[in-house]
Amino acid sequence: MEVVWHSGAEAEEHTLELGVAAEPACWIHTGYASGYVSFCLGAPVYFAELSCRARGDALCVAVGKDRDSWGEEANAIAVHFEAAGDIERAGE
Repeated sequence: MEVVWHSGAEAEEHTLELGVAAEPACWIHTGYASGYVSFCLGAPVYFAELSCRARGDALCVAVGKDRDSWGEEANAIAVHFEAAGDIERAGE
């Protein structure tokens, strides 16, 4: 699934308070989309922002995929959605 956020407050606030970002900054939007779609489908779906207005891009665009569909990128993306306790347990 691909989503486009028009006039997202997260990108606007980031730019106003911190200036242009080096990385996409709409973490709340991607987290919410991931949680909502995962709940609806009953399986983990991870959204990652591909372009972001906070970074100077024209639009905020995110893509959501399940772990298998992300392929080799899955672990790098999924780590952003782990709870602190899960990360601590994974290091044991």
